[in-house]
Amino acid sequence: MLSTSGLRYRYRQGPYESTPFELVARDLAVAAGTTLAIVGPSGCGKSTLLSLLAGERVPTAGEVRFGDVRVSALSDAERRRFRIMTVGLVFQEFRLLDYLSVLDNILLPCRLHPALPLDDRMRRRAHDLAERLGIGALVTRPPQRLSHGERQRVAVARGLLAKPKLLLADEPTGNLDPVGKRRLLDELLALATDDGAAVIVATHDHGLLSAFHQVYDFAAADAEVA
Repeated sequence: MLSTSGLRYRYRQGPYESTPFELVARDLAVAAGTTLAIVGPSGCGKSTLLSLLAGERVPTAGEVRFGDVRVSALSDAERRRFRIMTVGLVFQEFRLLDYLSVLDNILLPCRLHPALPLDDRMRRRAHDLAERLGIGALVTRPPQRLSHGERQRVAVARGLLAKPKLLLADEPTGNLDPVGKRRLLDELLALATDDGAAVIVATHDHGLLSAFHQVYDFAAADAEVA
């Protein structure tokens, strides 16, 4: 379903940097309904790789494919539509809007692109996800009245709203206690793979790797970050 080939990305060099950062990523392939963990030290390029897979960034070289779609060759507008309709994103820092309720934060993707209408079906989906993630009683609250773990569950529900075919999560359990980490990860993987999604999670926590079908390790001998 998702594959990369010869993927490279070079950040522009700033005025105070002696050398630019270039990500040189090994090829990967993730099938529908399977899960992949991306691990590696801080600064190795985990978040950059996720951004390339989502079509937020365009590679310097190589390509990202999703099925028959060459994502890296799409226009800006086409990549925005691709993300809304195909990709679910879960961010480490949540990116919730304080002036919206939990429910409206979950429904936020419907307000970002006309291809995803805000209708009764989506509202039912949002309520169902909130219930399944244990935050059903909190849908009228603003994010600032939630615990850290509850805010992360809102972010997960938002990422799953459109039943994405590809779910990308960047350190989704980074600041939770060990029990909370595994519980949330198991819920995220179960909800996504039940809908047939491929799931890719960047994490620094090697204790969670047994939950995944595949592991992509930037520290492996055949990895290269220049």
